[in-house]
Amino acid sequence: MWLGGGTLYLYALGMGLPLILVTVFGNRLLPKSGPWMETVKTAFGFVILALPVFLLERIVGDVWGMRLWAMLGVAFFSWAFIVSLGAKSAWMRLVQIVLLAAALVSVRPLQDWAFGTPVAQNQAHLNFIQIKNVDDLNQALAQARGKPVMLDLYADWCVACKEFEKYTFSDPQVQGALNGTVLLQANVTANNAQDKALLKQLNVLGLRPFCSSINRVKNSQGSV
Repeated sequence: MWLGGGTLYLYALGMGLPLILVTVFGNRLLPKSGPWMETVKTAFGFVILALPVFLLERIVGDVWGMRLWAMLGVAFFSWAFIVSLGAKSAWMRLVQIVLLAAALVSVRPLQDWAFGTPVAQNQAHLNFIQIKNVDDLNQALAQARGKPVMLDLYADWCVACKEFEKYTFSDPQVQGALNGTVLLQANVTANNAQDKALLKQLNVLGLRPFCSSINRVKNSQGSV
């Protein structure tokens, strides 16, 4: 009882004490406003721009996501380098070199895009047989002829699916373990009537739990 009450008291004190200090000694503790606040405001603007890039990366894919991060990085480091030119301290020269190097490194993903250099492909992925509806699934199961079957449900908006595609399905150990397995994949990004019928037939209520584990479809009578 006393431990819980003391914990709550310390928690409230920790939240309230800074407010009291700022109220009483605000003019002395808080930094003075000035031109440097414009620099801080611009820096936070780049932080805000990073949020839509982070969200768009899940939609546009890894390649375009890398390009967006590269453009944001070039803009930020170039701006920081220009701002640092106004400083006269000797140690700022080292900071300027680091910022310039970071800007040059950020340009690298954009070079392949600008000059048409093909983007390096990741490790070979599994070769899935694409299915679109329940009939395609039943036909693929009938053609499996007793072989183990793995069905993967995929969607562009499914983060877990992209992680499986990028890390799990490209792993040589996983590829070796799935030798001799019939690999099926259903892209349910559109979430149309066929996709809903397929999910209902498989008793899948949500895509993410299904993508988070490998499921084997038993081919007993040629149908699900």
